Amino acid sequence: MAVITSGKTFANGEQLSASKLNQVITAATFNQADAVDGSTITLIGGAMAVADGGIATAKIADDAVTAAKIAAGALTDAVYPVGSIFTTVTNYADSAAVVTAIGGTTWTAFGAGRVLVGLDSSDTDFDTVEETGGAKTVTLDETQIPAHTHNSNIRIQDPTNVLVDNSLQLTVANGEQLDELNQSGTSSTTTASTGGGGSHTNIQPYIVVYMWKRTA
Repeated sequence: MAVITSGKTFANGEQLSASKLNQVITAATFNQADAVDGSTITLIGGAMAVADGGIATAKIADDAVTAAKIAAGALTDAVYPVGSIFTTVTNYADSAAVVTAIGGTTWTAFGAGRVLVGLDSSDTDFDTVEETGGAKTVTLDETQIPAHTHNSNIRIQDPTNVLVDNSLQLTVANGEQLDELNQSGTSSTTTASTGGGGSHTNIQPYIVVYMWKRTA
């Protein structure tokens, strides 16, 4: 079974000449059906080529496909299209160094000091891509502290040695002795001020990497 079909058919008794020999070669056609495997060999512009999916993994030599054999940028374009984020623990000096390492055209350092969060269209804090927010430290004011009370009491040692709780709401005139009969008025007492008003850390557990965004 022929794979190449002759471009010239000789008649009985026909003489052989150089031009007729040339016809045998130049007018010959490739018969795909008679090839080694019709599903793996095809014709492109008259030339033999391997059909899509014609080479199985088992038929490729170990390490035969290398970065140098892949069309420039083809792999990077598939893995890191424009707008993708590349994370690494390698400290590349600049965009050109990233291009040399993994391809692409232009990269820019991205997200310094920030973590990534998924877009949530139902939350105004997270409904726009590249929106930023949050704070490394937070200082609470009185409106952010949960409502609470403190117990307080006053101990009078002389002359009555009476223990008075601030819940009794006592008013005592200047120079007047404190006893059970002086339970009138609406005065109150407060505890001494405490606390420094400092901020507290607001950082989740983290690990630092370098991030680059492909822009071209």
